[in-house]
Amino acid sequence: MEMYARGLSTRDVEDAFRDDQGRALLSRTAVSEVTEKLWEEYEGFATRDLSDLQIICFFLDGVAERLRPGKRREAVLFAWGIDEEGKKHLMHLAPGTKEDTESLRSFLQNLKRRGLRDPLYVATDGAGTMIRCVEECLPRTVRGRCLVHKKRNLARKVPEDQWEAFKEHVLSG
Repeated sequence: MEMYARGLSTRDVEDAFRDDQGRALLSRTAVSEVTEKLWEEYEGFATRDLSDLQIICFFLDGVAERLRPGKRREAVLFAWGIDEEGKKHLMHLAPGTKEDTESLRSFLQNLKRRGLRDPLYVATDGAGTMIRCVEECLPRTVRGRCLVHKKRNLARKVPEDQWEAFKEHVLSG
């Protein structure tokens, strides 16, 4: 399933499962059935109703992943939510999107159409487009800066030989 999710064709997946003599271990039909089932599961995940979830804290970001072998990395937007009981929920994944205004707005509007209510808090990176889209689409939500992103940005600015002392000072205060 991971091979298909990363963009390999049915034939590529079939070719990957051969014995020492080159005989196929999976038929093309079996590979097709698995990939069809995987696509159905993703579509179910990407369209499921979110109205029963009481999301309090929300994390929104984009990552660059190599979805197809030999190709450049592609953006994937994702959102995690934490409910009242502290349980984490993967809310949505949108491959092939970017952290631009149109993609982010569409991503958040999709979640809202599926029943997501404005969480109490959302953590994002410091990108202006991300901030504007969150403020527009989740107007009753307090937005804050993700501490991991902030730490990465600081690590790039603080000289390497001073990083440990800086980190200790920041974390202790």
